Amino acid sequence: PPPELIIAQVARSFSGKRLGKNERERLAQRKMLPENQEKVFRDDMENLFTALEFDRDAKQDALSNIWNSIQAHADIEHQTWTFGASPRKVLWEHLVHLYIPFIARTAANWMIYERADHGMPDNRFWFLPEPDLQNPSQLRQVLDWLFDLMGCSIEEFAERNAGEAAADPDRNGEDGIKRTLYNWKRGKKLPNRATIDRFFSDQAVPNFEGSITLTAELAPDQQYDQVREFVQRKGFSEESHFYDINMSKEDIKAALDGTADARIQHLFVFRICRRYAAPSMKLVRQRLLFARAVQDGYRRLHEFLCPDTDLRCTTPQKNRILELIAIFKKVYNLTIQANENHGD
Repeated sequence: PPPELIIAQVARSFSGKRLGKNERERLAQRKMLPENQEKVFRDDMENLFTALEFDRDAKQDALSNIWNSIQAHADIEHQTWTFGASPRKVLWEHLVHLYIPFIARTAANWMIYERADHGMPDNRFWFLPEPDLQNPSQLRQVLDWLFDLMGCSIEEFAERNAGEAAADPDRNGEDGIKRTLYNWKRGKKLPNRATIDRFFSDQAVPNFEGSITLTAELAPDQQYDQVREFVQRKGFSEESHFYDINMSKEDIKAALDGTADARIQHLFVFRICRRYAAPSMKLVRQRLLFARAVQDGYRRLHEFLCPDTDLRCTTPQKNRILELIAIFKKVYNLTIQANENHGD
């Protein structure tokens, strides 16, 4: 497919909207006028950046990455002969050798010098569906992160935001929010971008009772005590913290026990406060929308590549999307490790 059609598919995963059938076919068959093809591309890019509420610098970085991927795509296209292979086989080879490694390396590079996902767990791929034994296509991590920070349940959030702005058009507000979020969490139905914007608008009432804000006038050792009290109140252990903050289990245990030295105490305070900072509603919308797009991509790829396999299958040999997720994680971690060991 031409790059413009790939971008249109990505935009669909973010927004839930798709190109019309005629427009899609003309793009796929390269029968669209060049100026119209460029317009489709630019419109989809602008819609993506608007949906993610990117600032100017993020737009420039993203465009640079995207143009690099388009050039790589063109080079591969001009040098590839498929000899009658099925579209499923061709897509698989592109995913394994081009798309997934490129996306993984790009994602890692966005994290190396200044993290692009402040506030998210350090040692989890929070945006990926996890191979849950019940349902690997569920999106639990992002919603669990959000409602943990809010310090409330989906029901309580729905009660606070049961007004018309957050309500489903055809149902009472409270029931609409609850139904939508529970369906999403259980992997049944994805909300579209407009629904996410409506439920988590700047006018929503989040409170974020599960977050922490340091008392600025306290001395460092008093701030350390404040953080220890916070994590003890939430009932965390070194095992659970290991996935949330980038510290060794030994250092986390020492910090929790009160036996850590000043350096470890300072690092512990910084990492906990970063992980459990109250996010803006803009940040919440970005995280939810990004995870929604990945989950939608998971479902549509699964339908195309593994049509005879249950969406909840946890065997990589049958559910090939789990294999793609494993490749993503491997390349991402190798990129981070290469930077740590060898720099540029």
